[in-house]
Amino acid sequence: MTPRGNRRSKNLAKRSITGTIWMLGARFLARFSDIILLMVLARFLAPDDFGLIALATSVTAIISTVVALPIDVPLINVKAVRLVFFHTAFSLAVLRAAIIIISACIAAPIAARAFEDDRLIPIILALSASISARSFMSPRMTLLARRIQLKPSFMIDLSGKIAGMLCAVIFVSFFPNHWALVVSPAVWSITSVVASYIVAPYRPKLDFSEWRHFSSYLAWMFPAQILAAIASQADKLILGALIPMGQLGQYNVASQISNIAEVTVRRSISSSLMPSFNSLLAQADRLRRGYFLADSAIFMIGLPIYMLLSAFSNVIVILALSPAWANTAPFLQGLALAMIPTLFRIPFRSLAFAMKRADLVFWLGVVNFAVRILAILIGYRFGGALGVVYGIGLGNIFIAGVSTLFVQWLIKADPKEQVMAIMRPLAGLTTMAPVAYYGANVAAKSESLLATALLAGSFSILAILTYGTTILLTWRLAARPAGIEMRFIELIARARKSEGAAR
Repeated sequence: MTPRGNRRSKNLAKRSITGTIWMLGARFLARFSDIILLMVLARFLAPDDFGLIALATSVTAIISTVVALPIDVPLINVKAVRLVFFHTAFSLAVLRAAIIIISACIAAPIAARAFEDDRLIPIILALSASISARSFMSPRMTLLARRIQLKPSFMIDLSGKIAGMLCAVIFVSFFPNHWALVVSPAVWSITSVVASYIVAPYRPKLDFSEWRHFSSYLAWMFPAQILAAIASQADKLILGALIPMGQLGQYNVASQISNIAEVTVRRSISSSLMPSFNSLLAQADRLRRGYFLADSAIFMIGLPIYMLLSAFSNVIVILALSPAWANTAPFLQGLALAMIPTLFRIPFRSLAFAMKRADLVFWLGVVNFAVRILAILIGYRFGGALGVVYGIGLGNIFIAGVSTLFVQWLIKADPKEQVMAIMRPLAGLTTMAPVAYYGANVAAKSESLLATALLAGSFSILAILTYGTTILLTWRLAARPAGIEMRFIELIARARKSEGAAR
């Protein structure tokens, strides 16, 4: 490769890492605000309220995912974006919004009758309106994603979440009922849409002339989205018909908290992975190395989050929730561990789309759908609601294995190589886990909430330091290969240099 090509590749790598850091920060802060809001609302609302919203959210999530038209992916992959592509993207988004509203009007009465609760009708309609509003975001935001300039998306997402959180807290202070859980997503959607046109100005126009370019992605993505939507909500829908509403609310809160790592990492890293993979398609070896780096970075970030959530599940319930939520801890402890295998699937989806193999995404969705439904039913049969958690964990391990086989077909990387790529994060986890679980046990036995909080915070920091130290040591033993560790060292060195210059 020429020096110019090397410089271009290094610049791309730096932009990818910088963009990923921005999006990770945004998604983490956004998810953290969700968790804070969840904990605040749990002080005002009962588990039954969360159970009711869980059912409504499952219905609307299935509707919105099923009709999620492929807009971002085609705009990112097209070689030269013309204005007419944005018009078509916006037109498809308007169509999607209309379908969501119509589908919600049909599904709401059916869900109310199935779960014998008429309160679901207005809630489903309100949530669907909130989701459909986000369809009107400026399609020019994809230009920023193509350039891996993700800071604006960071600001939009974070400002929307903060606005939604504040409005929900104000609402629940005056009206402590389940509608407080609807306010936050509604405000977030409206704020994000308005902000997107400020950051990426666009004059809307209905034009379907470039429909064919988008339809080529729809052939495989549409059925894959149907299966993914049902599979992702199957646990709540099945449990909603089998367990009391209060217990479903406890399960749903644990599920939302445990999803923080997967959602944060998937949405942030995926934004930069696809453009990066696209740029490496003609260089098989560099594409393999890029995939391994992405896999390692994803596990490096996700593993400690899941470990802390699992280890400190009892402490989280003690500090953040009321006594009515005591039975949430076992769900949170199990779900946090059950979500770890899902980290394997995050880079696969971006790789498949970059290589124009959306069919593999579909087939993985088929396997995931069948395995997840079976795991939930068998888990409940032998272990009740908690058995569902273990069933989901075993199912996720199986799906992770299938995804590694698909990656092997795409870039000739056998499963052993893929596992070796995450050995440093796994090594860090083995030293971190004892510290985290011991600290959680000590903190939970404290007599005061202040002591519990201080001990939990101290042991969490110690566990993270243990994790980071182990990773850095294994990285040095591995002769300092390229990766997120190198970027971390560079940032520290730059900070010290700036500090020295200031003095």
